[in-house]
Amino acid sequence: MRSTGLTEALRPMPQTTLALLVAGCCIFAAGCRPGPAASAPRPTIAFATGEVHFAARADTVVIRVEIAETAEQHRLGLSGRDRLAEDAGMIFLFPEEQPPDRAFWMYRTPVPLSIAFLDADHVIRSVRDMDPCGSWFSLFCPRFSAGVPFHSALEVPQGALARYRIGVGDKAILRRDDGGQRRNSSMARERP
Repeated sequence: MRSTGLTEALRPMPQTTLALLVAGCCIFAAGCRPGPAASAPRPTIAFATGEVHFAARADTVVIRVEIAETAEQHRLGLSGRDRLAEDAGMIFLFPEEQPPDRAFWMYRTPVPLSIAFLDADHVIRSVRDMDPCGSWFSLFCPRFSAGVPFHSALEVPQGALARYRIGVGDKAILRRDDGGQRRNSSMARERP
C-alpha cells in the first residue's frame, strides 16, 4: 500500500498549478481583492430626470430624481455612486403593483440610503434605511423588502426623509423634466 504523506504533498508543483493555486487564494482572501466600490466601472444608461414634490408636515420639499422605469434601469439603480446630494435621489416606477416581499439591495452601492415605498395613490406606506453591502458577492448582500404592496420606490441619502420630516402618510407628486412623458409607470405627474 502506497502512502501519500507530507513528503508527497511537499513535492515541487508545476508552475502553472502553483500560479493557479496562488491566484485562487488571492481571490478569496479579503486583502487581495478590490472592494465592491472599486469594481467595474458603472455602465452608461440614460435616465429621465425630474422632481418629486412632497407637501410634508413641515414644508413643501423638492427632491431632484433620476427616474428608473425599465428593467435595466431597475437593476442598475444607484449602484456605483460614491456620493449623492442631500436633495437628490432615484425613483423606481413600476407598471403594476409590486408585492410586499419585493426587495431592494445595496450591492455595489457604497452610499447609505433610505427608501420610501409608495402606493398607487402616491402615498408613502413604508420607509426603510439601507446600509451599504461590503461583500464582493451579491449573494451575501441583505435584501430590504417593502413589507407593503407598492407601485414606486424613492431612494435618497440615508436620513434625508427624516430630516425633511417626510414619512408614512405623506403624498408625492412627480414632475418630469421631459414634459410628462412616461413609460408604463403609475406615478402621478402634474401637467405644466
